[in-house]
Amino acid sequence: MKRKITLWMSAAATAFGLSATTVQSEGGSFTPPQYSNFLSFGIGVVPDYIGSDDNFIGAAPFGIFGLGENRFVSIVANSAYVNVSKDKNFRFGPTATYRFGRDDDVDDSVVSLMEEIDDTVELGAFAGYMMELSDDIRDRATFGGQIAFDVGGVHNGYAASINARRWFPVGKFGVLGLGAAVTYGSGDYMDTYFSVSPVDAATTGLPQYKAGDGLRDARVMALFIHPITKNWVAGGGVYYSRILGDAADSPIVEDRGKKDQLIYGLGIGYVW
Repeated sequence: MKRKITLWMSAAATAFGLSATTVQSEGGSFTPPQYSNFLSFGIGVVPDYIGSDDNFIGAAPFGIFGLGENRFVSIVANSAYVNVSKDKNFRFGPTATYRFGRDDDVDDSVVSLMEEIDDTVELGAFAGYMMELSDDIRDRATFGGQIAFDVGGVHNGYAASINARRWFPVGKFGVLGLGAAVTYGSGDYMDTYFSVSPVDAATTGLPQYKAGDGLRDARVMALFIHPITKNWVAGGGVYYSRILGDAADSPIVEDRGKKDQLIYGLGIGYVW
């Protein structure tokens, strides 16, 4: 059930702008530029876990809530971002992520035999810069990054990402968003999620493997949103990730999964 909850969240984030990444959201909010308050629910298809070649269908919420003076709270799947900056262009603030682990209920019969990885909480910060490129509020670009540290004692490391996004007006009311991001994982983080311990090797028959620090993946994404009434909008998103480095070489990915990850979904949202 824990795995299913993870994927429900990821599907919704894809439908209305997954920022990062992977089954876990990373890299800040991919927020539709013309809305200061936005709540959506989406349905989509996502990998079973990072590197899996099995998929799951599910749905969950995504939203942004304005706090006034350019400040906001954004919820993206299992992550929250609080922009405390009053500046129109610069954005920064704390982040919190509930990172799901890996249970024995994954579909892969071999990976399911590995030692379970508990859920954990990560705390960190994000920063970014937004540029308005014309008088149309939909026409803008954003650049940013974030870093989050494990405070739950599971991987005891950190993950850091940088991202870029570009929004284009489509017709009178629609908007197309394109984005790219990369994530770096510390040695402890990569070891927890991509290594195969001697115990796991003996249980599963996979070769022992120890993942080191480095780039975990690179991602590109596209999102289209269009109003259907004054307060209701519909949209769809697609997200492609290429797992890199030691993560890609892990037997969990190379032998039992795949390096190319695809997430896609549809959603409906309410704006005010």
